[in-house]
Amino acid sequence: MDNLLIFVCVFYVAMKHCIRWDFRLKFMDFWTSSDFW
Repeated sequence: MDNLLIFVCVFYVAMKHCIRWDFRLKFMDFWTSSDFW
């Protein structure tokens, strides 16, 4: 559970920075289409 919390925090910080939108879309597509969980 701690690892998930760390991941969420890192993800939130990354989203707050000006990461390009297309990168976000690709990441979310990869995340939702893979067996990440």
